Amino acid sequence: MGEVTREYLYVSGSGAGAVSAQAVVVYIVNVDGEIDYNAGYVAQVMGSTRNTTLDIYEPAAGNIHGGRVIWNLSDNKITTYTQGSSALPSKLSLSYNGVELVADNAIATLILSPEVISDYEGNIYPLVKIGAQVWTGLNWKSEFNMEGTPVTVYYFNDDSTANKNLYGGLYNWGTAVDDKFIPAGWVVPTLSEWLSMGSYLNNQGQKLKANILWYNLSNSDNMTGFRGLPGGVEEPKMECITNFIITGNGGRPL
Repeated sequence: MGEVTREYLYVSGSGAGAVSAQAVVVYIVNVDGEIDYNAGYVAQVMGSTRNTTLDIYEPAAGNIHGGRVIWNLSDNKITTYTQGSSALPSKLSLSYNGVELVADNAIATLILSPEVISDYEGNIYPLVKIGAQVWTGLNWKSEFNMEGTPVTVYYFNDDSTANKNLYGGLYNWGTAVDDKFIPAGWVVPTLSEWLSMGSYLNNQGQKLKANILWYNLSNSDNMTGFRGLPGGVEEPKMECITNFIITGNGGRPL
């Protein structure tokens, strides 16, 4: 078993140890059932130009695939990135010993299950790995807590339920931090967690912004898959109400 992520890799500088690209990375699950972030296999490195028709970044040309990435989980950064020297691989073998490239004619079966969480209403939220953190890729939008009790203080953009699915909900702080509001094992991100993400991204906000709805789309590339939207705030009440993204370990070690 393993974890396959499409994530943004960033190490400043130049040369083979630097990287700023979206990539498909494969991590093995060790004998204890934990994901080994010390042995990431960079199966595909994406190019810097987004396919606007499909809204995806496609694999880069050249022999730069097959690299390795090692994470420092406590500091939320990459310890070591080793650029690959292979053409785009077509098949990989996963075992407790690691990830290896195998011949094109190798017999292999791959079953992928997307990693998601859901709220009480059954809304599905994709998960996005940014650095050593895991975030939801959509804003929370439930009108109920996880026990089915209606939330009493929330708004939708322009006070219209038509914006619920697009922007998610606007919640006051008391609602957002209620431990029954979100799934067990997850938390509303603290300021330090936001700052940690910003530090990993080198404060490149465009890596978080969706490719729609922003005034200046030339400054939005969404390489992280975070898909941040201009969800707004509720005024003139001047309460601290804003969209939020949940971050946590989802019941598995990080």
